[in-house]
Amino acid sequence: MDSALGYMGVDTVQRQRLAAFSLKGDASKWYRSHFSAAERLTTTWEDFLRSFDQQFISSAARAGMEAELLTLEQGEMTVDAYETRFTTLSHFTDNLFQTEERKARMFERGLKPPIRRLVVAQRLQTLAEAVDSARAL
Repeated sequence: MDSALGYMGVDTVQRQRLAAFSLKGDASKWYRSHFSAAERLTTTWEDFLRSFDQQFISSAARAGMEAELLTLEQGEMTVDAYETRFTTLSHFTDNLFQTEERKARMFERGLKPPIRRLVVAQRLQTLAEAVDSARAL
């Protein structure tokens, strides 16, 4: 998918505006006070989500997700389910990863041992490459 496009052909600014339209109560008040009229027309989904999470996700919840990520293992999950959980948790704990390579190593660490051995041997540089390799196996 083209990186300039979001979900189903909606660009990242449109995605932010669609999400903001559905906000209710305190979240709606926060949005109107946090973003100027001009910013509402230019803020990307990623920037909106980062600001939203900082406002509404507690530091205790972030710490819990970080702890879960550090101990996350594939176990009985499919590679796709493991990748989804890994990505969800890493969204809230981006400070753990300075590089894509570190994110790939963390993902590999949690794979089932037979899959992990084969993926690690490839010395992949990005999370996307590690996920694709694990899926192929």
